[in-house]
Amino acid sequence: MVALPGDLLIRSNVALPDLTGLAALTSIAGDLTLWDNQAMTQLTGLDNLASVDGSFTIQYCGALLDVDALSGLTAVGTKLSLAFNDSLASLSGLGGLATVLLLEIKGNDALQLIAGFNDLAGPVAYLDINFNDGLADISGFGSLAQISSSMHINGNGGLTNLSGFT
Repeated sequence: MVALPGDLLIRSNVALPDLTGLAALTSIAGDLTLWDNQAMTQLTGLDNLASVDGSFTIQYCGALLDVDALSGLTAVGTKLSLAFNDSLASLSGLGGLATVLLLEIKGNDALQLIAGFNDLAGPVAYLDINFNDGLADISGFGSLAQISSSMHINGNGGLTNLSGFT
């Protein structure tokens, strides 16, 4: 088990398909940023990650299909941002997430359903679900008891169901 005392940035590695070499990583005291890794299809290697004390950003990873490897993630200290990942079709791997302050899901065009945030009870300060062109259904926030500041659901052209907030 490895706890990283600072930040982890993995950026612009054009041929990197996954994160297999990080399998021992269990927690990060700083930020975790996965940015512009265009060949990354899976997050295999983050299977044992339980917490990120800072922010966790996954952006511009165009081939990323899902976040299933994050099934052990229970806490993000500040912001979880999943943005502009063109092939991201599933967020079900985030079903164990219980704590996050700011949640941003933006510009993930293949995402049709937001489900699986069953353990997220809040409080969440800010929830931002914007410009996910294929998004039709938000049904995954049934346990969310409190949003303390703002919730923005904007520009999701195919959105027909918001039943996930009941």
